[in-house]
Amino acid sequence: MVRVEREDGVALVLMDRPKVNALSPAFLETLDQGLAKAWEAPGTRAVVLASAQERAFSAGFDLKELDRLGPAEFAGFFGAFA
Repeated sequence: MVRVEREDGVALVLMDRPKVNALSPAFLETLDQGLAKAWEAPGTRAVVLASAQERAFSAGFDLKELDRLGPAEFAGFFGAFA
């Protein structure tokens, strides 16, 4: 869902979740891990977040996934998102 590529001190973090990168709890966690991995590499001077999807950067929240969450899970997701 997320891959990190590097070139000359620049880390490119590519979101690649089918259906235009809709944000779900699992995808957000994977994205967070990818961004951390990008910054942790020695010599990284910049990180660029981009979409590997051709149609859009992100469709926003995955409403079907979020609808399945209980109140505590929902609050945790938005805390992580913020």
